[in-house]
Amino acid sequence: MKVILTMIIISFACISCRSPEDNPELRDPIYLDLQKRLSAHERELKTLSDERPKIEKELKTLNSQTGEYKARWKDYYTNEKKIYTSEQKINYFKMAIDSRKQQARLDYLEYYKNNRE
Repeated sequence: MKVILTMIIISFACISCRSPEDNPELRDPIYLDLQKRLSAHERELKTLSDERPKIEKELKTLNSQTGEYKARWKDYYTNEKKIYTSEQKINYFKMAIDSRKQQARLDYLEYYKNNRE
């Protein structure tokens, strides 16, 4: 009985090793790094977007003749530029991730076919 059970386990192990992975890009360190960078920039965009209403609210309460008002306007426009830049970086990382995902899959399938023959 133990021999039959051992043979079944070994045969399953040999059969399962021959099927290709569904998501080979998850092994790719470049793909994983791009994913980390994307999530970091998404968090940065969220924090920058949360700052904008605070600055707008503060602008409404300040006297327009003071230097503080001009400084807050500068902060507002700087915040807008950072949001725009962050959105552009997010779009870049999404495109880079898609590209790397396709490349990783193609490389994996090529490697898989060469090692199988």
